[in-house]
Amino acid sequence: MLLPYHPGRHDAFALPEGFDGSVFPFDKPVPPRLAIIKANEAMIDRSDYLICYVAHFGKAQEFLEYAQRRKKKGLIHICNIAII
Repeated sequence: MLLPYHPGRHDAFALPEGFDGSVFPFDKPVPPRLAIIKANEAMIDRSDYLICYVAHFGKAQEFLEYAQRRKKKGLIHICNIAII
């Protein structure tokens, strides 16, 4: 489970049933209003493969475009199952 906000930010954090673990991708503070965007970008930056389902324009499409820029550099492989 991707945690865009530090788990210590809330009084109690319990991993929901069915999740093996969690990832907090930041080494330094990120403004709360940017945390979700930066967390998603950080996970794309750390990934070799992206499997997604993006069929409509929106935030998911913006993250796919971010990943596609990395793909042009040979840094990630992308499989968008919405277009298969």
